[in-house]
Amino acid sequence: MIEEMFVSGAVEMSRDAKSNVLCIGMGAGYLNSHLHSTYPKMNITVVEIEPKMVKIALKWFDLVLDDWHRVITMDGVKFLKEAAKEGEGYQVFLGIPTSHAYFVPFIFM
Repeated sequence: MIEEMFVSGAVEMSRDAKSNVLCIGMGAGYLNSHLHSTYPKMNITVVEIEPKMVKIALKWFDLVLDDWHRVITMDGVKFLKEAAKEGEGYQVFLGIPTSHAYFVPFIFM
């Protein structure tokens, strides 16, 4: 999943790569944490609907948040609609929704 952003040319293959990355769904936060530690200049926004997952990731999986890596607790579909209205742009979109209640509507929106 990660290599596609580089192979596609959306992001320069460099530790100093700068891009806006949007992750819908977080799980334990491993993927976004890996991106943040490996590519510290990426601006990573994660949208996770379940507050418990954020707490678990912070407590048990050493999720580190800062100005370049943030988690927004919100429905991913609503976030995408708001971001589109506000003209926000992302070079990379990683969709990893895990809730069955939100997975199907997300795919077919």
